[in-house]
Amino acid sequence: ADISPRSRKKGTNQITAAVHWNPEDDAARAFRFSDLERSSAERMTDLLVHRKDLGRFGLGQARSLTDFAAFSGIDYEKLHLEHRPV
Repeated sequence: ADISPRSRKKGTNQITAAVHWNPEDDAARAFRFSDLERSSAERMTDLLVHRKDLGRFGLGQARSLTDFAAFSGIDYEKLHLEHRPV
């Protein structure tokens, strides 16, 4: 038996996949997906824009965010991505 979250749409050969933001599933949860998504966005803003120390969930000590921004071409403050050839 297939126990994956994928199933066939009834009466068709179309395969569907369960999604974690499904409204019916979300209504039954203690924490709704939209609340978790908002909380995640706030943590990312604290980490990348306000440069808050998030302890063990922070950026670490090996390199600074400035080092990573220079390496990746991401400007977190201006919300800009530098396009570079690969």
